[in-house]
Amino acid sequence: MRQPPSQHQQLHQAANSAAMIMLFDSENDDSELEEFYSYCRSKLQKQYLNARGTTTRFHPRYDLSIMQGLSESCFLQLFQMAWPCFLNLLQLIESHPIFYNSSRNQQRDPSVQLAVAICCLGSNGNGAAVFQLKNLFRVGYGKINLYTTRVTKVIYQMRSRLASWPTTEEQLESSQVMQEEGFPGCVGFVDGTTIPLSQKPPIDGNHYFDHKKRYSISLTLVCDVNKKFKSYLAGYPGSCHDCYVFSNMHLAQQPGQFFNQNQFLLADSAYPSNQYTIPAYKGADLLIPENVDFNYHLVQSRVRIEHAIGILKGQFASLREMRSQIRNHHKMKAAIKWIISCVVLHNLLADLKDQWNKLYEEEEPELAPPVGQENDNTSNDGLRGVLRPITLAHFA
Repeated sequence: MRQPPSQHQQLHQAANSAAMIMLFDSENDDSELEEFYSYCRSKLQKQYLNARGTTTRFHPRYDLSIMQGLSESCFLQLFQMAWPCFLNLLQLIESHPIFYNSSRNQQRDPSVQLAVAICCLGSNGNGAAVFQLKNLFRVGYGKINLYTTRVTKVIYQMRSRLASWPTTEEQLESSQVMQEEGFPGCVGFVDGTTIPLSQKPPIDGNHYFDHKKRYSISLTLVCDVNKKFKSYLAGYPGSCHDCYVFSNMHLAQQPGQFFNQNQFLLADSAYPSNQYTIPAYKGADLLIPENVDFNYHLVQSRVRIEHAIGILKGQFASLREMRSQIRNHHKMKAAIKWIISCVVLHNLLADLKDQWNKLYEEEEPELAPPVGQENDNTSNDGLRGVLRPITLAHFA
């Protein structure tokens, strides 16, 4: 059975008939012109004079209850965190005014905006991930960017209380833990990494070319014994040495404001040896067996920062390669906020006892066996020289 013509088809047929009549200038029958005029007038009255109806913009099945119904493994794969952690994070940010407006078209529920942003932060920036988000939440590409920008802005504003230097009590706790490992006074670990860029920045792009032959942004991090980040610096070009980036941190420029007496950070051999930084020995110093033995124990403790960075990039895979192009100063600031938001989320999930660490942590790297103490040689290298016999005596 043939379907009756729609209103649009009726209007189109009437317009064609009226056009043909006017074209041939028929003076015998004006009924079709009158019918066309009456029909158009009634349609205009219905369209502009009657109240507009409301429609549901989003499918009801894409809500919080459906996300809750996902299996634990599926939810963890999609949103990079367990369901209880997602709820706790939602409670922290859902009251922020950025998620609400006074217009008739209300924003999407904060839970969906948070889920979209977490998926975007946790994906490697490829087209398949964006397409998956588009299909899963029934949102366009522009909405994905908008939701992610809102969430990262809120999380970035929480950085002062979620990624700050440890308190006196936390420093004492770290020092006690490290005393059992032969490093009394250690309050953290420092290391640097790079955040690869998919494209060469158009402004000073050569400066971002790093030693791995990629364009990247440098990121220096300091973590505690619980693998929570306590200090960070992001934004320097990837070609900058870790030691140079660290020297521009407030931590290194004003150490008296952060460290008490005999407190320090453990670092790899790229960092300088001073009162507040204890790096591994390198070069000719490795000819002394005690220094090799000291390095062995230092690496076993310092591996925490390696694990923390690995967890960060494993949980938020967008840091493995950022797809945004650094065209100007505004884009650079947005990229830095993206990176720091991931750092803050890492700490937040650690506070919420997220189980991701158990799933991602790798085994400790194989280390060279300790060298037996054959000589009583000492080197005059400041605090490291004082600490070395204490550490070796602890494991003797």
